[in-house]
Amino acid sequence: DNNGDWHISYADGNSEGLKYLLVKEGTTPQTPEVIDDGRGVGGTPFADGQHIVGDDSHIVVTASGQIQVSYQDATAGTLRWAVGTPQSGGGYSWEVRVVEQEGFAGAFSRQIVTADGTRIANFWRKGGASVVGDVNVVQP
Repeated sequence: DNNGDWHISYADGNSEGLKYLLVKEGTTPQTPEVIDDGRGVGGTPFADGQHIVGDDSHIVVTASGQIQVSYQDATAGTLRWAVGTPQSGGGYSWEVRVVEQEGFAGAFSRQIVTADGTRIANFWRKGGASVVGDVNVVQP
């Protein structure tokens, strides 16, 4: 970011969740934060248990200091979008959303931030007698 801090999102292979790491001035790692543990969305647990989340994450730091992360729920085949709002005592408060779209989606996501807001490009596919897929651009 403009302060020289590094913002990293990554899939944790041990917990199968998505984490965030702030590295102050590119040299001093802070304590990692859990963005999404894969156990549910919005306080509602998944009936089928924990999902594997965090694949293909893409991170953006907004001018206001919010952290936006797009990524895939590889179990459900959905695109997810998390927004981290800075807290006064440090760290972030994370809100996670599922971005609805057709097919098995969320792969290779990239956020595009414009004056009109954020859009997320991601790959989707549908199976069956013939497999189809393409890139879709959605608004979270």
